Amino acid sequence: MKAIIAKWPAGTYYAERAADWDGTTDRPVWVRLAMTVKPEEGKVVFDFSESDPSATLSTAPGPGLVLGDGRLPLVPAPGLSRNKGFFDCMEVITKDGTCLSPVYPATAASQAVTLGMEITECVHLCMAQVDRRRLPARGAAT
Repeated sequence: MKAIIAKWPAGTYYAERAADWDGTTDRPVWVRLAMTVKPEEGKVVFDFSESDPSATLSTAPGPGLVLGDGRLPLVPAPGLSRNKGFFDCMEVITKDGTCLSPVYPATAASQAVTLGMEITECVHLCMAQVDRRRLPARGAAT
């Protein structure tokens, strides 16, 4: 994985996507990503700290959702193992009190599935800026 990242252009790439409904009010909840590629270190940093504040009233999936969904689109080739070496190449930053790191009893958004899609789309959009050939076909999003 480090050898693959080492071939990517250094820089910070930005994307944002919104969930349509937060489960308590009729307002969008924005997920914002600043993805920094550090080819000299073979590392990618996902900074979600500028995402919207969390919603209220319920419990939420927390930063574990970011860890799973944010890294999924980085699999660069079939058969590449998701092992410690793969995950050591990545760092995820969130900020407590945001929709991706809610503080109990706040919610993230309407469902983990909703924000999971937004997280994944943000990573896809950033990866498209790094190398359009690594952008997968669109999923359920319209």
